[in-house]
Amino acid sequence: MTVWGFLSLLRLRRQRRRSEALGCAVVHSHWSDVEAVRALRGRVSPTTWDRVLAKVLAAARFRQPTVFTDHSMLVQEMPDLYRRLLEHALREYRLVLAVEPEGGDRAKALRDASRGTAEVAYLPNSVDTEALRPRPDDRRPSVIAYLGRANKAHWLVRELSLHLPEYRFLFGIAGYGRSMEKWRAMRSERVDVRENVGPMELPSFLAHADLVVNPLLVHGMGRVTLEAFAAGLPVIGDLGASRYPLVHGRTGLLTEPDPKAFASAVRDLMGNPPLLRDFGREGRRIVEREFSNDVVLPRLASWYRRLAA
Repeated sequence: MTVWGFLSLLRLRRQRRRSEALGCAVVHSHWSDVEAVRALRGRVSPTTWDRVLAKVLAAARFRQPTVFTDHSMLVQEMPDLYRRLLEHALREYRLVLAVEPEGGDRAKALRDASRGTAEVAYLPNSVDTEALRPRPDDRRPSVIAYLGRANKAHWLVRELSLHLPEYRFLFGIAGYGRSMEKWRAMRSERVDVRENVGPMELPSFLAHADLVVNPLLVHGMGRVTLEAFAAGLPVIGDLGASRYPLVHGRTGLLTEPDPKAFASAVRDLMGNPPLLRDFGREGRRIVEREFSNDVVLPRLASWYRRLAA
């Protein structure tokens, strides 16, 4: 077990004790660090490995009614560790929330196969559409933005910036220490790298952009896509399952996860300002209707009230 895995387990146990001390009526869980036991596979007997995994899962068992959110786990290729985590949630928790409709369907099938008892519902991620708003002016498109973690998609984004010398880039990267070094090395007159852009800074950050690229490199719908659409910006993403509301030819473009393919899509869209604006407006309309805090959070609050009753 890694040091980070061990610390994660300690954190979960501390949270469990604190939730009991505070008298919480409902607990919303997002993770039990099953990755912590991956390194043990092959080094201990299967019986010992199963016993350790059971203890890791038990660290995320609470006395109160518990909600589990999958964060797109249910639409990925699922290794045994994640399947065991989800089976645990479907047996031990009262409600499993999937952030994509396809994930909800898969959770129901997994629940039935594992004889779980949890309710399953689709509840998407949401964004603050009051704080994030379209920019009022129609300036000439020139700035491409990317938001992501320091350990994600660096190779693709770096190559993309090299393939498009005619545009400026604005990167918002979440990370610390050595993970940020390769991003800091990209800074130039044309590439602005900002570190750990917080929620209060995000509206201003996106107001400087004309287009957002979001290469997830996994299935699912990224929160960055919702934030871009709320700000009235179209998105270019990579092909994959469960990308809605990023719809090719309607709110943005989907392309192969390759720098040259992304560069071609960027040029096509940035070179057509009316289409750029149309995609952004349609993305904003969909997010206001289906993914805004005003729409999603009352549904979550309703689940909380029901479980706490």
